[in-house]
Amino acid sequence: MMPKHAMLISDSNVVRGRIEWDDDTGGEIPLLIIDGNPITWEQLGRMLMTHEGFNFKLEIFDPFESR
Repeated sequence: MMPKHAMLISDSNVVRGRIEWDDDTGGEIPLLIIDGNPITWEQLGRMLMTHEGFNFKLEIFDPFESR
């Protein structure tokens, strides 16, 4: 059963966000901002598990590029 406020990957199967500094970890682990909300790596993992068995591509690009 999914938590009440769980984030889901959209029907387009694309997750877009930003990588930020996380004071809580002293910058050792980045903070992820998706749809304007900070999420943990554990939350991202739960989002990905809805696609278990799929392949994925992680693409990182400059914030001034539009993609």
